[in-house]
Amino acid sequence: TWDPVPGATIYTVEISLLPGMTPRYYTKTVYGQTSLVVDKVMPNNRNLYWRVWAYNEWDFCQSANDLQVGIFRTKNLAATNELE
Repeated sequence: TWDPVPGATIYTVEISLLPGMTPRYYTKTVYGQTSLVVDKVMPNNRNLYWRVWAYNEWDFCQSANDLQVGIFRTKNLAATNELE
């Protein structure tokens, strides 16, 4: 989830293992929403860096003022349906 940008209707979300965002591990463009569920398997116990570019149908110039960035850490999670 990210903050909406006034006038923006399109957001491009990028995730990388490195703060320089190269190479990108995941990229997706969404229309009219400010959240995304990543459907790609993420590496366990790693810091991942994300950024969101905001723009609209009339202006594809991506201003650095509208860029949102962050970092998150994945966990090593496991699930089972069998109880001991």
